[in-house]
Amino acid sequence: MDLFYSGANAKKPKYFEDLFCKLACYEEYRSRTSNRFLRQELFEVERGICRNCKLDCHKLVKHLKPLSHANRALYIEKVAPDLVKHKKLLDKLVCDPTEGNAWHADHLVPVYLGG
Repeated sequence: MDLFYSGANAKKPKYFEDLFCKLACYEEYRSRTSNRFLRQELFEVERGICRNCKLDCHKLVKHLKPLSHANRALYIEKVAPDLVKHKKLLDKLVCDPTEGNAWHADHLVPVYLGG
């Protein structure tokens, strides 16, 4: 087989990012394929605070993590009564208090749809 077609001259990229021509292209790819990346970028802009109701979701999650499930629901009812109206989101946040679950509750348009 000819060396030209065997791939013997091809370099294996050291990092995944090496597959892209520039950082902007890599970031564009990540923004379209990674919800985590979107949340990180959104956090840089909003710092975890809902622009609509001003709820600090970052602070909320930080306070929820050490609490029991029952106390989590009570705490949410106290600091974010509007969130209680959304049963599925409330249950998700009580069972798994993570930034992503809190942010789902505070966006009129879901993050994965560009909100």
